[in-house]
Amino acid sequence: MISGDDVACAEARAWDPSLSTVAVKDARDRFAGQLRPVTEAREAIEKTARHALQATGPGTVDRVDGLSVLSVRWQSATVASHLCGIPTVTRTDDRTVEVTGEMIDLFRLFRVFTTVASTLTDQIPYC
Repeated sequence: MISGDDVACAEARAWDPSLSTVAVKDARDRFAGQLRPVTEAREAIEKTARHALQATGPGTVDRVDGLSVLSVRWQSATVASHLCGIPTVTRTDDRTVEVTGEMIDLFRLFRVFTTVASTLTDQIPYC
């Protein structure tokens, strides 16, 4: 399941039509959007999550075995350069980093990526 702006949700559905999405805002441009009221957005996320979980049913979620690739393109080359200090992370261009590993490790690493990006919020654009 993915929640975000209407453009991100459309991009996600184009990539995988089986994804459940919730648009919590309408994108106006790169840095602006029209937000849905918080209670409405929260209810939509909870309802969609509930339906998505019911649709998969117990025990139907597949485990991802083997190696996967995490590739993230940042708005700022600065973020990408900072992340290259992490072993196994490489840059594929000035703003994109990539790492190969087990899915659980990639999820943990993505958490590190977002933490690094959030510490750079005083640098515009920050990520």
